[in-house]
Amino acid sequence: MARASAYPHLSAWLRSPPPAAAAGARVCVSYLHRPRVQTHGGGARASSAHRQRQRLSSHDKGCPHRGASAASSSASVRAEEVERGRELKVTRDEDDDGSLSLDGGCQLSNSQPTSDSEDDEDDESAGRLRKTALWERWWFEARNAPALELLARMPGANLNAKTKARYDYKGDTSTKATWIQGGHTAATLAAQRDDPQSIVMLADMGADLDARDDNDATALHHAAHADAARATEALLDAGADPNMQDSRDGSTAAILAAYGSRRKTLGVLIARHPAVDLTLRDAGHATVAGHAAQRGLHGHVLDILRLCGPGGAGRLARGQKSYLAGRRELNEQLQGLSAEMLVELAQSWRARPAPGDDKKTLIVKLLQQTP
Repeated sequence: MARASAYPHLSAWLRSPPPAAAAGARVCVSYLHRPRVQTHGGGARASSAHRQRQRLSSHDKGCPHRGASAASSSASVRAEEVERGRELKVTRDEDDDGSLSLDGGCQLSNSQPTSDSEDDEDDESAGRLRKTALWERWWFEARNAPALELLARMPGANLNAKTKARYDYKGDTSTKATWIQGGHTAATLAAQRDDPQSIVMLADMGADLDARDDNDATALHHAAHADAARATEALLDAGADPNMQDSRDGSTAAILAAYGSRRKTLGVLIARHPAVDLTLRDAGHATVAGHAAQRGLHGHVLDILRLCGPGGAGRLARGQKSYLAGRRELNEQLQGLSAEMLVELAQSWRARPAPGDDKKTLIVKLLQQTP
């Protein structure tokens, strides 16, 4: 509990005083659980509004104590508990049968048959749901590694919990809502905000870095989209798979970075070749080099072609059925390079560039190096 003082959003709740209880009652506070009021004596207790409503409905018809006067009560203890915005007042009347009564006037006698074990199970189940919901809210709102580590060490923590898809009205229901995609884990959110410290901490604690969201995108896809180079390096160092393709258009993280002109992240991914497969194609049959060439990222195109070798990222080879289409694709990528870049690539592919070769001659020599 001492560590929580460093986080205002946690310490505000942990330091908040319990609700005022009447004399003769004691307040029990458990981890991530709303305060529960228990009364002394007789074994009677008011642990939740659900139990009182359940008992009231079960005895509403033909209640033998309906209309009984509370004037004979020798002692009365009142406690207030707010449940989902509704206020429930419980009165314990210590008369002959030690019954409980609600403000509505119907008394529930201890002598009537009830199943406390079933009520306890319902309360425990509801309590677990409240704990989980509260923990998940804090988990997805945490924005730094120490806060995430504190929450990850709590009982019942789920490092791979995912957000739920929802509409965001931005506080004004009259405006057009924005659809917020779901399925994001803490690692995904850390990748979006370029937070390598949180990614390293989550990886050390066993979080799944390749968990997919509702579009089958991984944390690396989100890092590429956000051009989060530091998060991309942290994910790759931690063992994230860089060649996973999403279900929307078959993009890898590298293809998505090239398509969105995310230069920093694309450079990081290209440098991790061959672990990062630069020859994969998306649903449109385009490679990383094709997307980079279309967007004028000629420096990255040169790096990709040099790493992939003769034939380029499309693995052009003679005798293929799609040889002519592949040759045109490679030719378009080479056309965007400058003469100096072509000379550098020709030296890498051993195309024997000669002094004075113009751009057209260099491209012909490079295409002749096709396996």
